[in-house]
Amino acid sequence: MTLAREPGRRELNKADKQRRILAAARDLFFRNGYSSVTTQEVADQAEVGTGTLFRYAQSKGELLCMVATERFRAMVETVPDTGGPVEDLVTLCDPLFSALENQPENIVAYHRETVFGEPGPHRAEAQRILEECCLIVSREL
Repeated sequence: MTLAREPGRRELNKADKQRRILAAARDLFFRNGYSSVTTQEVADQAEVGTGTLFRYAQSKGELLCMVATERFRAMVETVPDTGGPVEDLVTLCDPLFSALENQPENIVAYHRETVFGEPGPHRAEAQRILEECCLIVSREL
């Protein structure tokens, strides 16, 4: 039997930096909109260097994918199966419509980055979630 080991200081430090970068990017994109935010501002608010920031997200587009994917992953994972296709679709799409209403620039930029952005792990995750949404919608139809 193998016991899981406690994360070491290095892992905890990396997780803390990633959490701070995610929180800073989320806050700045929400308050100022995607096009107005610089990676330097995100790094400054997260209290990390820009080199460190780029280890966690290779570009500003990857930062946006990291932020939005967190929200949309939860959306896909919590879709109830009520047996009513219309209700299921409304539940699935409601967070997206809400985000689109409140922050259209960010949602447009997110989808542009998801489809046309530079390859990266956060973009790949965004594409996986988009594919999962399409599968859910096709099952409902």
